[in-house]
Amino acid sequence: MTPEPPPASPQTLPDRPLRPPAAVHAHERAMSRILGVAQPPPSFAPPPAELSPWTAITLAPPEPADAGAKAGDASGTTGEASPVVTPGEGVDDGDPEADAAGLLSAVPAYFVRVEPPSLAAFHGRLARLEPVDMADETAEDRGAGSTPAGEAAAAGEAPAAPAGGEAPVAAPATKVRVLMYGASGTAADISVGYVRTYLQDRFGDGGPGFIPLGRMNRWYRHSEVTVEASKGWRKEHAQWKKGRLDGHYGLLGASFASKSKRDWVRVSPRRTPAPGPFTAELHYLLQPGGGRFKVTYGDKTVELKTAADALGPGFHTLELPDGLTSIELRPRGDGEVRLFGVVLEAAGAGVVVDTLGINGTRSANHLAWNEDVWAAALRRRAPDLITLSYGSNESVDVEEEIPMATYRAELRTVLERLRRVAPAASCVLLLPTDFPLHEGDQLLPRARLREIIDAQRAIAPELGCGLWDGMAFMGGFGAIREWVAATPPLARDDYLHFTRQGGAIKGAALSDALLLEYDWSRQ
Repeated sequence: MTPEPPPASPQTLPDRPLRPPAAVHAHERAMSRILGVAQPPPSFAPPPAELSPWTAITLAPPEPADAGAKAGDASGTTGEASPVVTPGEGVDDGDPEADAAGLLSAVPAYFVRVEPPSLAAFHGRLARLEPVDMADETAEDRGAGSTPAGEAAAAGEAPAAPAGGEAPVAAPATKVRVLMYGASGTAADISVGYVRTYLQDRFGDGGPGFIPLGRMNRWYRHSEVTVEASKGWRKEHAQWKKGRLDGHYGLLGASFASKSKRDWVRVSPRRTPAPGPFTAELHYLLQPGGGRFKVTYGDKTVELKTAADALGPGFHTLELPDGLTSIELRPRGDGEVRLFGVVLEAAGAGVVVDTLGINGTRSANHLAWNEDVWAAALRRRAPDLITLSYGSNESVDVEEEIPMATYRAELRTVLERLRRVAPAASCVLLLPTDFPLHEGDQLLPRARLREIIDAQRAIAPELGCGLWDGMAFMGGFGAIREWVAATPPLARDDYLHFTRQGGAIKGAALSDALLLEYDWSRQ
């Protein structure tokens, strides 16, 4: 029996501008950063009254390819085959640079707000950030002083808190931290990188955030730094069945271990960072028999020990007074060194967005992480907003192996643990985007995906988390076929992963949704 279409979510919008001038500028900068070329931000259609029904769709036969088209031309094609997809095993997002050519076509996407409103803590913290220094740009360039927050700051007043937020306070926040957990779409750091650039343009650049001290896969790419490493490191996380599966994975849920003094890992900035001091907080495992490792940064070297009487998290902060520079770590060869990551932050006020994605992972994998090790790292990050983007990988599971009752129970436990460790943070679940089953010339509904969306909708609000409807953002079931067929393509022909352009569009929509009530409270 064909499932009925899902009910339309309450997405009524008042008749007022979606974006203030500062937001338009931030979108332009984020588009340029993510795509590598200047692009106007997309304009989204009003929320659909109801979504496309979950019924089979027959695909039109492909048109003959243009024999004169060349790889990397304005059509957005690259001449490379899309990666082979085995759903549920985790799909590498390919080389993100491969989609960067071409211009955005008409966008088959809709504006979707976070519901129910659940971002008061996050918005309250944003309201306490000192305004971004706009001395080098005119008011016309930035929209400076055009918002009540900017005018209040110029007059020496504290900005008003958003509706439902904290009371106005004079003391500014030093950092506003956003932790974004998820699978391959998160790990690609395209939509997440967009959100980072957008928020930092508006509220100050707090730095790249958490970076794994190892390469998650051969396609791994962070939008702000490069990660290089020797091949001897032992990667481990809950989705990687070749590892020890002992749960000692830290903030991200992944670790990198070596006993060899020949191994090394290096983190370097992609571009010249803003001037001023930075800090680099190293995260690693303390353990009996742990080895030493050497850290080189700039003209300085420090040696750290990981040996301890009991297993536990280790942290060490490096001061970088001359700005962000390359940081290299090398084991000394006298015992296992197990690294988690490094947190890179600028000394001044601003926003920091941590990309915490692992290809092929599931929300239940959080429960395989040692809570003491993970919670210690999470509390040190002191997040103001946490997002979780899971569900597509779970949609290929079968009822006989993982009943939906088990999925619901595990999701509830994941959220309960999150709320227990970070009770003050705002929380949003990013619901799965369209992911049909492609068989022959048809796109077929995945009944389990619908059940997962329903489960997330039911459980998240009970634990104080909001929802952003990825299916509604695309227009409902089968909408991804338009993204695949767009010129340039906005999604890959696995009918799941976005291209770089598609990821930028999702990042723009999510950025608007996260700040909708914040901006309206200031208009």
